Amino acid sequence: MVHPEDRDLQRILWRKTEGNEFQLNTVTYGLACAPYLAIRVLRQLANDEESRFPLGAETLRRDIYMDDVLTSASTLEVGCQLREQVSSLCMAGGFPLRKWAANHVALLDGIPLEHRLQLSADALLPSADHSVLGLRWSPATDDFALTVRRSTGVPPTKRTILSQTARLFDPLGWLAPIIIRAKLIIQAAWLQRLEWDAPLAVEEATTWTTLKEELPLVERIRIPRWFRGNPASLVEVHGFSDASEQAYAAVVYLFFLTLWKPPKGTLAPWVESKGYVVFLLLIPGRTEVFRDVAQKRTALKPQRVSFSGV
Repeated sequence: MVHPEDRDLQRILWRKTEGNEFQLNTVTYGLACAPYLAIRVLRQLANDEESRFPLGAETLRRDIYMDDVLTSASTLEVGCQLREQVSSLCMAGGFPLRKWAANHVALLDGIPLEHRLQLSADALLPSADHSVLGLRWSPATDDFALTVRRSTGVPPTKRTILSQTARLFDPLGWLAPIIIRAKLIIQAAWLQRLEWDAPLAVEEATTWTTLKEELPLVERIRIPRWFRGNPASLVEVHGFSDASEQAYAAVVYLFFLTLWKPPKGTLAPWVESKGYVVFLLLIPGRTEVFRDVAQKRTALKPQRVSFSGV
């Protein structure tokens, strides 16, 4: 709720009531400050209730994006405790949680069907994919998949290629080897000084058509959510980078060494990557510098994850 002294700053005219002014008592969605205030309120709630809900408070600080909570636990018992604490903590601030989903039915015990993302008694149907921040997540197989928006009958121009490339939501860089091909086409269009709606040259148009035909195959790729580590694992961050005259990129993997007898190593799936086209006016040798910087920046992100032996 907005403080009464500040509500006068949120006056509006209602079109169905001529001449009457109203005050908005809550923060209006769409204001420039709204995203910040939404996160700030949750962080303050975590600070206020941390003594009662320590696990829930840490989750609100670390594992929330806007209005979605995405978290996990090393055991089923801890997962159930985490669910109870996060739910109670949010209710303490007047924020009831909805659209629950989990990869184990025990984590959904006690949650009404109308409060679940999967409105069915069987929450682990193999065909049940849920949208998670632009990705698709299957609770039954516990893996992620990517969605490609198909567009047909659109002529290849600088405008349409830029628009369709921007639709490829890829927060972790899993599609970097594919998106970089589209970026190279866009760069070539700029070098040719084409207008926004002018047809591409034959070579770039052919390359784009081939790429667009291959894009639906991306939806077949499944990326495991679980890194297959455990609290007793030692974790190594493995980075690889490369550069050419056209582009440079960096990729990071996690290597888990389980301290059993005998020790066992597991290479986690592709964790993070970044790909860039090179600058048009580039000093010789500078591409390798950009490549190394990209690798170091990319390698920093997995270190923010809570592993004890990184």
